[in-house]
Amino acid sequence: MQRRISTYLLTGVAAVLVAASAAPAAAQATSDQRIPVRKETGRTTTESSGAVTVDSAAIFAERARQDSIAAAERARQDSLAALERMRQDSIARVEQARRDSLAREQARLDSIARADSIARAQRLALGRWGGATFGIGGGISMPQSDLKEVYNNGFNVTGFLGYHPMTWPVGVRFDVGYDRWSVEDEVTTSGEDASTWSGLANLTLQVPRLMGVSPYLVGGGGMYRFADYGGTDSEAHWKGGFNLGGGIRFGFGGANVFVESRYHSVQLDEGDANFVPVILGVTFR
Repeated sequence: MQRRISTYLLTGVAAVLVAASAAPAAAQATSDQRIPVRKETGRTTTESSGAVTVDSAAIFAERARQDSIAAAERARQDSLAALERMRQDSIARVEQARRDSLAREQARLDSIARADSIARAQRLALGRWGGATFGIGGGISMPQSDLKEVYNNGFNVTGFLGYHPMTWPVGVRFDVGYDRWSVEDEVTTSGEDASTWSGLANLTLQVPRLMGVSPYLVGGGGMYRFADYGGTDSEAHWKGGFNLGGGIRFGFGGANVFVESRYHSVQLDEGDANFVPVILGVTFR
C-alpha cells in the first residue's frame, strides 16, 4: 500500500516538473506566432494578421544595410554622371578649339584674299604691273632749236629694263637709245649725218587709268655720246643731259604695247642739242 502511494507521489512530482519546464517554451512559441485579429463591422467581418517582432536590432541592421547599399549605388551613379559630364565637357572644349582654329584660318585666308583683291584693284586703277619689265621700241626722232637748223628728222631705237614695286606708283628704268639725223641739203659745213648714243637712268610714275589706257611719266638723266655733230672732222664726245616725257600703255598680261615721247636736252660745246623722239614699242614682263 505504501509502495503504491510512493509511486503516485513520484508520478505527480514528475508531472509538475514537466509542466513547469514546458510553460516557458510554450510562451516563447506563442510569441513568434502571428495572432489573427478579427473585427466585425455590422454584417461585414474582416480579418487581419499582425505580428510581434522580437528581434528589432536585426530589422534595423537589415534596414541600415539596405540604406548603405542604396547610398553606395547613388554615389556610383553620381560618379558615373560626373565622369560623363567631364567627358562631354572635354569633347565640347576640343570641338570649340577646332572651330576657333578653323575660324582663325578662314579669317587669315579672307584677309589674304581681300589684300590680293585690293592690290589687283590698285594695279588696275593705276595701270601698274609689278616686277621686272623690259621693252624695245622705235620711231621718229625730231631735232629741236639749234639742232633743227642743221639736221632733218631722223629715227630712234630705244631699249630699256625697269623694275616696278607692286605697292608703289614709282619705279625705276634704265634706257639705252640711239638717234640719227640726216644733214640738211643746203648745209655745206657737214656732209655727214649726226648720231648719238644715250645711257639714262630714269624714274617712272604711273597715274590712274584713263579710258582703258595706262598713262605714265618718265624722266631722268645720263650721258650722251655725239658723233659727227658739226662736221665730218668733229670728234665723238660724251656729255651729260636730261630727258623728260611720258607715254601710254595698252593691254594686260605679259606683253603691252606703248607709245612714248620724251624731250632730250644736252649741253654741247657748239650749243644745245635738243631732240624729241616719238616711238612705238612693246614691253614684256
